[in-house]
Amino acid sequence: MTVSNAYPLPLISELLDSLGGAKFFTTMDMAFGYWQVPMAEDSIEKTGFVTKKGIYEFLVMPFGLTSAPSTFQAMMNSILGEYIGKFCLVFIDDVLIFGGDSLTEHSVLVEKVLIKCKEAGLKLKKKKCSWGQSSVSYLGHEVTSDGLKPSDHNVNKIVNFDTPKNVGEVRSYLGLCSYYRAFCPNFASVAAPLQKLEVPENVDIASFALLPG
Repeated sequence: MTVSNAYPLPLISELLDSLGGAKFFTTMDMAFGYWQVPMAEDSIEKTGFVTKKGIYEFLVMPFGLTSAPSTFQAMMNSILGEYIGKFCLVFIDDVLIFGGDSLTEHSVLVEKVLIKCKEAGLKLKKKKCSWGQSSVSYLGHEVTSDGLKPSDHNVNKIVNFDTPKNVGEVRSYLGLCSYYRAFCPNFASVAAPLQKLEVPENVDIASFALLPG
């Protein structure tokens, strides 16, 4: 039986509220994600899977384990904890460094984080890092010194989303829209008709339309 890791993930809204008008930003992405975390010796055999060439087991934490996100978050908080909330934010393997009145000052903050990562043996995915920018993409938002806005990519996904044809597609669309509810005045009222479509008793299955009343 798997015992879930109860370590909490940070609330994205609270993370983003910490930015407060910073001028410079750096984003870093951990290479290979969860694979940077070694499996506990007594848990390795529990990851076994069968192939034509025999049984293989993971020596590092694979994607898909129930507690993988919480375990990775706990590790990152342990490594960067003294900087988190001051000039660094961490959501699982996505790191944002903010602050400094000049690029020189900002680079000092970046160096502090890089030193911690090096000491812990963490590797970064260079092509997914962005250094000393006035605007960066982080957790689905465009972050600038002027504030936040939804990423253009996700706005386009919302605008161009195909008309939902079943409950699953409605939920996917509402989930995407709800992520940006802070930017949508009266979101609950606007979304109410779609939320009714999540209840099978309200829907004509043949046409996938709301029943009268």
